[in-house]
Amino acid sequence: MDKKIDTPAEVETVTVTMSRPVAEAVQAACEMYLRLHMGQFNDLAEDLCMAKHYADMDAKRFKNAEDEKEDFYRALENRNMMQDDMDRAYQMFACHPLIEDGMRIPYRAEQVWLGIRHALAWHDKPEGDWTNVSFDKPLNRSDQPQPTVKLTTTADHESKRDEKKAKGGRTKK
Repeated sequence: MDKKIDTPAEVETVTVTMSRPVAEAVQAACEMYLRLHMGQFNDLAEDLCMAKHYADMDAKRFKNAEDEKEDFYRALENRNMMQDDMDRAYQMFACHPLIEDGMRIPYRAEQVWLGIRHALAWHDKPEGDWTNVSFDKPLNRSDQPQPTVKLTTTADHESKRDEKKAKGGRTKK
């Protein structure tokens, strides 16, 4: 009699379908995760401390230019203090294991970030741009193969819908 195995099979690949805004958020999150492990806090402090100021600007919440300027300088001051404090805390408290041990997962996240960045860059500018690093083939520092990023345009979806109609299939609108 065979024993029942309670453990699930090993997952070989994972496919995730997402919209472009979600892909851009995943790209930013993966980049930020890698940078945090590398002690590069400038972008994080910028995002956290300046976000409200930029949102208030976009929503035109300032009564006059003086209020906007005052808020901007306050946000800059907060950002600068946060950068200094985060750098100091990282130097004092972060444990620095061997790169192959401590950076295994951040380098996997980097592969996702670079793969999405590369695919979107070539989609947006098919002729390329040799001065923009986004067009370079992603460097794989991970212990895993480079992820595959496939972009689907609205035109791709419309042609599939048209093919289904021609065959008499149902389509969603």
